[in-house]
Formats: sequence, structure tokens, C-alpha cells
Amino acid sequence: MSTTTGIGQEVAALKDKLVELRRDLHAHPELAFEETWTAATLSGKLRGLGLNVTEGIGGTGVLGILEGAKPGKTVLLRAEMDAVDMDETTGAAYASQNAGRNHCCGHDIDSAVVATAAEVLSQHKDEIAGNIAFLFQPADEPMRGVKRMIDDGLWDHVQPDAALALHVEPHIDAGQAVVMSGPIWSSRDAIVFKLAVPMPSFISGGPRPKTKDTVELATELVAALNDLVAQEAQSDAPVNFRIRKLTAEQGGFGKPGSLEFEVNLGLYDNRLRTRLLSSIDAKVREHAAAAEATVEAEVDYALPTVENDPRVAAALERAANQTIGPANVIRDWRNPFADDISLIFDRAPGCMMLLGTRNEAKGIKEIWHTPAFDVDEDAMPLAVQMLSTAALDLLRD
Repeated sequence: MSTTTGIGQEVAALKDKLVELRRDLHAHPELAFEETWTAATLSGKLRGLGLNVTEGIGGTGVLGILEGAKPGKTVLLRAEMDAVDMDETTGAAYASQNAGRNHCCGHDIDSAVVATAAEVLSQHKDEIAGNIAFLFQPADEPMRGVKRMIDDGLWDHVQPDAALALHVEPHIDAGQAVVMSGPIWSSRDAIVFKLAVPMPSFISGGPRPKTKDTVELATELVAALNDLVAQEAQSDAPVNFRIRKLTAEQGGFGKPGSLEFEVNLGLYDNRLRTRLLSSIDAKVREHAAAAEATVEAEVDYALPTVENDPRVAAALERAANQTIGPANVIRDWRNPFADDISLIFDRAPGCMMLLGTRNEAKGIKEIWHTPAFDVDEDAMPLAVQMLSTAALDLLRD
């Protein structure tokens, strides 16, 4: 019996438990950094499998490590735990029991799949050379959970050689999956610039002052930054650039004026991202210096593009081909949203799989973040099999 065939049979035997766990998580949704019940449920399952479990990383994050019989590499599987601030209208028996809380982004599926992969892989402990880590992160919705876990010492507990992740994709039919190398989800940067602008000191009959008034400086900066991005972002990949929340106040009576605005940047090329961020900062400071203004920059978000590593993607593609067949593997798909898994992929080569969960014949066709969102649960065992098979493959690679 091949490992793939064996895993498929093991997953099939666990389907009822997988669905039960997903529905339990779905019925008890919790918001970002409040996932105490969810974390306790998942950590309890991992401990029951004999894994080494660390709780409370980054607040509510959970890390379980399956140690193989022999030393080797480490592969990490990531899932998210948080829900959305929204009521649910599915009417399902397992619908949310927490008012104003809804797992309408599918993180209950992701967590149940990764926890069940831990159960499958724990059955192979004696044949594993290396470790498999199972990471359940808080606060994926605001995209702050991974950073907080890293700041709280995540890498003191695990240093993965490769990482795998999944996210449900309601635009794709159940039985299909996106597995591809290269950029799959956009970057997201949000930087708030705050400028203190001295008032021009006009003297009758004297020369025009070097300083500009606040509104004049704001107008120049908006035009200059838009021109900069238009000139530098010369590629086929789209660049999403916006200036938001701009406020400009004139000074007076010895008090400087103030100019504040937020720059948002999203794109699919990490090298272009690095260059643009540097150029944007330099351009702001150049115009500020010409107006004799001071500048403060506060980074709110700094998430690179989610870029799938070719070697890791190849392992996951092999697993997908064996599980759902090559015709059901989608190899070209880009999502305009960001995901903080990129901070993990920045440190370890990784691949995110998008799992199709749509089934119009069953009436399952709502997209994320809608009150009636649900998934075809028949897709979940496929994800368990693909992730488990790929993890074992990567340990052998």
C-alpha cells in the first residue's frame, strides 16, 4: 500500500470526526485575539495526540509539534482561528451560538483540517524523520496575528524548513484547488505620514519665503506620489496605490501647520514593493525638506506579497494531482487581498493552497463575509489528504 493510498483511507476514516470538529468550531466563533475557547479546544486535541503543545503565543496562538522517530527537517502547517463580527443567517444546526460572531471566512474549516492532519500524521510518527509543526494563529482577519506571535518568540519554538497553509475559496467548486508557484495574494502596506509645516513668514516687499503653506504642500505631495507610482510601477502585475485620510491644517500665531495622510500599497512583486516603499518615503521627505517641514512615519501594516515557493508548491501539486486529479488543480490565480502568512513565508519557503468549497447543487454559493456563508464539507477531507501527503513529501525532499 502506497503512503498516498494509506493516507486517503486514514482520512476517510476520520471524516465524521473532521466534520464534527469543524461544526463545533463553527458554532463557537470568537473574534481576533479573543479565541480562548477555540485555542483550548485545538490545544486539547493536539495534546490528546501526544504532541508537544505551547499555548498563549501572541496572546491566544497555539503551536503543536509532532516529533518524528528520527531527526530531520521541520515542516509547518498553519491555520487561522478568528471569526468575523457579523450575525449568521444560514439556519444550520451548527450555526453560530455567539451573537454577532460568524465564521464566514472559513477559518473553522482551516483549523479543523490542520488539526485533523495532525491526527493523520501522528499515525505515521514512527516513519517520520523530522518534525511537523501545527500552528493555529489568532487575528488573521485584521492580519496582525502572525506578527504578534513572531514578536512573542514564535521562532524560539520552531524554525521551519518549509511551510504549508490553506484558505477556503468560495469562488471555486468543491473538488478543486488552487496550487501554484509565484505570487498568489497581494502585499499590503499602510504607512501614516505626519508632517509639521512651519507657516510662511511673509514680509511686505520681501522675497517669497522658502516654506509652503500646508494645503500647497499637500497638493504637491499627492501629485508627486501618484506620478512616482505611475512611473515606477511599469509591469503587467497590477499595483493598488491610494492616499487616504488626508487632513491638512494651517498653522498660525507661532504654531506650525499639520499634514497627515495614509499611503496604502498593494501589489504582487516583492522586489517592486521594496523599491516603491523606499521611493515613496524618499519623495515625502524631499518635499518636506523643501517646505522646511519635519516628518514622522508610522507603519501600520507591512505585509509582503504571499509568494509560493516553487519547490514547496511542487510537493503540494503532486499531492493535489494524486488526490483530486490534475484536471482539478488550478495553477493560475491571484487574490487581491493580503494574508499575514506572508511573514512566515518571508522566513521559510512556503505554499498556500486555496480550497474550493462552492457547490451550487447544494445551495452553497455565498462568498466570504456574508451572513449566509457556508461550505461543502466534502471538500475538507481532500484538504487533509493533500496537506498531509505534501508534508511527508517535503520531509523526504
